[in-house]
Parts: sequence; C-alpha cells; structure tokens
Amino acid sequence: NLRARYKISKNTKGVLILNVEKNSIAAERGLRAGDIILAIVDNYASQTHQKVTSPIEIVNNIKKLKKNKKKILLLYIQHLNSTPGYVPLKIDD
Repeated sequence: NLRARYKISKNTKGVLILNVEKNSIAAERGLRAGDIILAIVDNYASQTHQKVTSPIEIVNNIKKLKKNKKKILLLYIQHLNSTPGYVPLKIDD
C-alpha cells in the first residue's frame, strides 16, 4: 500500500509523485518520490487553488496553460514528512 509506504495520512488527497527524473527541473526544485501534488495554483481562476486527485487533471491543466501561452506551472505540494509549500515549474513548449 502506497499510503503506508510513504506514511501518507488518510485525510491527504492529491496526486502522489512516484518518480522524479534525476537532473530534471522537478528534481532541481526539490520534488521527490513521496511528495503529493495537492493543487495547481491558477491566479486567473475564480478559485486559485484547483485541487487535483488524478494525473490526468494535471496533464489537462498543463495543456490549458500552454494554450494560454503560460510558461510556469505553480504546484501546491505536500512534501514527505513536511509542511505544504509551493513549487514553480517551467513548462516546455
């Protein structure tokens, strides 16, 4: 069970990161296996923190950002055994 393996509480909802490529932008920003993406932050939406519960929601959000010519994806992350925080990621074309 992944919740037990990464010590994730039953109340935590989001998308679990299982792997981060070495030397990637995500790794440089401090993301690692066991972190949970709780929400995508969109300052132009009526609800700025859009909670995510599946990877497809993240993919669709990235497509929307690219379509709107945005270059940064801002994630609200629960780091393994730590408090939540924000992680900006550059979006490649």
